[in-house]
Formats: sequence, C-alpha cells, structure tokens
Amino acid sequence: MRGANKAPTERAVPPRTGTKIFIAQARVAGRPRRVPIGRHPEMTVAKARTLARGAVADLRAGRDPKAEREARAKAIEAGQTTVAQFAERWLEEHVTTKLKARTAADHPSLVEKKIAPAIGHLLLPQVAKPDVIALHESMASTPRRANYVVRTIALL
Repeated sequence: MRGANKAPTERAVPPRTGTKIFIAQARVAGRPRRVPIGRHPEMTVAKARTLARGAVADLRAGRDPKAEREARAKAIEAGQTTVAQFAERWLEEHVTTKLKARTAADHPSLVEKKIAPAIGHLLLPQVAKPDVIALHESMASTPRRANYVVRTIALL
C-alpha cells in the first residue's frame, strides 16, 4: 500500500475566492479525508498546525466531522435542538473558522447577551417571526444593535 504510513499534512489551499484556507489531511480507512481548519490571515501557521493535529487525531479515533454534521442536521430536522444549542455549535463551526476576526469577535457576545436569554430556550422549529419581532422591539433603545441581532438570527 503506497502512502499507508504517510504522516498527516497541513496545507494552505487557495480556493477560487483567492483566500487561503488551512486544511488537515489524512487517510482514514484507506480513504483520504480533508478537514478545513481556518483561514490564513486570521490564523497563524503554528495555530493551524496545532488544530490540524487535533483534527487528524479525531479522524483516526473514529470521529468523522462529516457524519457529525449530518447527525446534527437530522437532530435539527427532528426538532430536538434549542436555539441556544444551535447557536453555540454555529459559533464553533462557522463563525470562528469562516468569518473575519472582527466579525467573529462580535457574534459570541450577541448570542450570549441578547439571543440566548430571549429565545435560546425555544426549539428551532418553534421559533416564529413574532418571537424575533418581540426581541427586536425590546431593543428599541439601541436600534442599530437590534437590527444586527435580527440579522444574526437570520444567519443562524
């Protein structure tokens, strides 16, 4: 078997958008697996290597990120996930890895201080437009921030 004992690699791949993305790559059960780690300017090479080693260790331990994402999607469809749980996962998986540093720094405080206390207890299928409107109206003293909270809920 050619390359069976090959060490995991970390690569910076320039996608079509021109931004470089760090990817952890390893063979698991004979198949190549690639896991996105983060973007180049926001993440240093040393940090990417550390995270890549952890991602490769997870892959080799039998945890498949793609299967976990699919399982989460099924749980959401089944209606077992609350807004707070989904928002936490969204922050970990999307915000920290795919958004610019300034944007990524603002989203956690919005979720923690505004979104979770107001609608975090609701199951995802239960969230309705009146819930979001009530949250928006409760922030009437800070209209710009209220609009940003509504936009963040839409991004979830």
